[in-house]
Amino acid sequence: MCGIAGFTTFNTPVSDPADLVARMADHLAHRGPDGCGHLVAPPIALGHRRLSVIDPVGGAQPMASPDRRFQLVFNGELYNFIELRQAREARGERFATGSDTEVLLRELAEDPVAALPRLDGMFAFACWDAARRELLLARDRFGIKPLFYAIRNGELIFASEARTLLLHPHVSREIDRSAIGRYFAHGHVPAPGSIYRDVRKLEPGHYLIFGPQGLRRHSPFWELPAHDPGGSVPPLAESAGQVRDHLRLAVRRQLRSDVPVGVLLSGGIDSSALTALAARESAVPLHTFSLGFDESSFDESRHALAVARHCGTIHHHERLHARQAFDVLPQALAVLDEPLADPSLLPTFVLARLARRTVKVVLGGEGGDELFGGYPAFQAHRLMDRFLRLPAAIRRNLVRLADRWPASDRYATASSLLALFLKGRNEASPAGRFLLWMGAGGPGAGESICSSALLEELRDDRPFADLESLAPPGSNPDDLLQAVALKRYLEDNVLAKVDRASMAHGLEVRVPFLDPALADFALRLPTPCKLDLFRGKRVLKRAVRDLVPPAILRRRKAGFMFPLDAWLAGPFQPCFRDWCSEERLARQGLFNPARVHMLFRDHLARRRNHGRLLWSLLVFQHWMARHESGTV
Repeated sequence: MCGIAGFTTFNTPVSDPADLVARMADHLAHRGPDGCGHLVAPPIALGHRRLSVIDPVGGAQPMASPDRRFQLVFNGELYNFIELRQAREARGERFATGSDTEVLLRELAEDPVAALPRLDGMFAFACWDAARRELLLARDRFGIKPLFYAIRNGELIFASEARTLLLHPHVSREIDRSAIGRYFAHGHVPAPGSIYRDVRKLEPGHYLIFGPQGLRRHSPFWELPAHDPGGSVPPLAESAGQVRDHLRLAVRRQLRSDVPVGVLLSGGIDSSALTALAARESAVPLHTFSLGFDESSFDESRHALAVARHCGTIHHHERLHARQAFDVLPQALAVLDEPLADPSLLPTFVLARLARRTVKVVLGGEGGDELFGGYPAFQAHRLMDRFLRLPAAIRRNLVRLADRWPASDRYATASSLLALFLKGRNEASPAGRFLLWMGAGGPGAGESICSSALLEELRDDRPFADLESLAPPGSNPDDLLQAVALKRYLEDNVLAKVDRASMAHGLEVRVPFLDPALADFALRLPTPCKLDLFRGKRVLKRAVRDLVPPAILRRRKAGFMFPLDAWLAGPFQPCFRDWCSEERLARQGLFNPARVHMLFRDHLARRRNHGRLLWSLLVFQHWMARHESGTV
């Protein structure tokens, strides 16, 4: 796992390119603390920071092909590199190292675009072809690893983090003000946009080719499979057996490492299944890691401990107290190269720090909920259809009931779930409603706190307008919701959060549920195999029912969340008053200071719960303070 950066100089040279690419790479030192490398051979400059996991001695980068035609900087891991290497050795090829980087380089040297679908792994890389004078950028299917770029003055500049591009003199620090509306609507800035005017994200499953004449090609190499309307529903037991086989093979491959591998264990179904399979496959004792809270409704400690005992792992556990959270909050938010409002960034940051004390690599359960229908929002979609058919009087009474219920600081209370469910009743689009239930603010989320000037700029913005286009043509409503969960929640939010929080500590997080074979199989399964009105993950639970304790299978879905509402009204108050002070808000001109602090007072008095909106603003303002000071 690494950090990469670089730029071309076809038409517009920069002064001292060696110093510039070195500074860009060093800006990513937290992502790769074990080594660095640079190549300056105009018109290309490549930089690399390395976290050595596979072949610590032989995997240094940039890596050149034997004929020196191709130069590669690679962030990620190839889990099928042994199989790809063996196929080449059978044809008489010989390798100088034991690294997956050399295998990737050989695949790309043969045919860069044709090689991409064969890659099983998480990756973002840049490969320079000196003969064609072209640079290839590519990113894995689900965007597990980040890749940002800018095209300015006829040149391509790229890096693993958006803020690194700002070191290049051609890239402006100017904010894309329309992205502020998208941030409050989604909780992040969706790809391919970014918070900066000049910077773009390379979309997951895409590649681009850039040469002397500019951008020659920008295309997907993988897309969500199209819906098969005539497909039959396979027997649940048969599908479960195939899920089990795919998951076991994914875990086996992702345990490949020259350093120890652990598991992030929440006590949910996904991480418990990974722990059970990894404990069986690992040749050494397996380490597991969990984080808990003093507030019982948020604490999953007993479930994680039960699984660790069941699987015989060496378990490491910490408890995050409110005062500790206050101390670590600025550090956690400082890992963000653009605003990201998912509150679970904070506990993920602390959990990654705990794991890094023991291991360099861990497995995580990301992707299981999106692929197998694990989120309650999938069931809420079906319930909303029934709710909207109720008599209007009953619906009005339920809304009044939800409005009268006092705010609660406990996790997922009946009142909070009802209020969240009813929040979606006025959203006409099922896809937009689904995102609201997943924690997004919605199209008008920031309007109540934005300044009149910013509201005028955002007047024509439609942040949810493209949701229907995320699914393949001909998709049914269930396929659309799954596509939205993958594209707008997993890729742009969850995976970005995990990457930033883990790489801040030089920890690599691997995600077996996003193994290409497993993901493709899960995506083609019909909805009844995954969920019904009251149960999610049907086929996954069947697949792992002999691996994890029965109590884990019966648990309701729980997010990795801390007491956000209570901590905003308690230990985080000083942070909010500082970063969101009326003076600072007035000077920036983006938000209405009086309106912001009226909502804050409401929240402190527990008259209304504005926790998510206030948190989104707090995250944005912390990022904005660093942006204004030049530290982002």
